[in-house]
Amino acid sequence: MSVNDDDLTARAASLRRDFDASFARAAQPAPAFEDFLAARIGDGAYAIALSAIAGVHRDRKITPIRSRAAHLLGVAAFRGTTAPIYDLREILGHSATSPPRWLVLAQAASAVGFAFDALEGHLRIEVGTGEIDRAGDRFVQGVVRAKDRAFSVLRLTAIVESIVQDCIT
Repeated sequence: MSVNDDDLTARAASLRRDFDASFARAAQPAPAFEDFLAARIGDGAYAIALSAIAGVHRDRKITPIRSRAAHLLGVAAFRGTTAPIYDLREILGHSATSPPRWLVLAQAASAVGFAFDALEGHLRIEVGTGEIDRAGDRFVQGVVRAKDRAFSVLRLTAIVESIVQDCIT
């Protein structure tokens, strides 16, 4: 055996020990992320947690219905289910100058949808990075900062609860 063979044998033994030892160390958990849908609603930039969304649709036909329900645009059909569609712009106090192009279906006990102006993309924010500010109000739970912009994070469940409460009273 030559000197190079001894070096290779020692190096292989070292690599084997390091490899085996790597299984004895505790695994490092992957960073936790929160995923959001970025949307333009009126003149505001908003984010909706993907965990609160059952579906996203574009250019769905909304059939107007007569109702005293505030902000109700009508109903739309989704895979055999009819859902009431509410205008997020009006709910959030923005003016509605044109028909909305996008709908989100809320993750709720009953099908309910919300219309908005434009889908701006997907946001993935690492939890614990300080990018999520949890201060907020009735329908906004805070702010997400991404892509050099701030997005108000909507509480979709609070909006659904508000609609249900309005229907009861």
